[in-house]
Amino acid sequence: MAFSRYTNLSAVRYNAEEPYSLETPIFYNGNDLAKVIHFILIEYVDGTRLDVLANEYLGDGRYWWAICMMNNLNSPYDPSLSFGRTLRVPQDISDLVKYLKKV
Repeated sequence: MAFSRYTNLSAVRYNAEEPYSLETPIFYNGNDLAKVIHFILIEYVDGTRLDVLANEYLGDGRYWWAICMMNNLNSPYDPSLSFGRTLRVPQDISDLVKYLKKV
């Protein structure tokens, strides 16, 4: 099963009238991660979904967030994700997961 970056988050609300939601997950700077996590470089082809890339390179489409994190993307729909952009993909997802669990 895929590791979720939401696993250890708490349900929070700011007042009694609001519904509960998950706290915002920590998002690490991809440039800093690239110093400690081995990665490969791929060229983004316009229209390719990040979950498809995650499935191809990381073995599970639910690791789309790892590609976002390694490339400082706010979401799979980030406007900076454009045709021809070079993306960092973790070489081994378990290295990234171990690192995130440690910090």
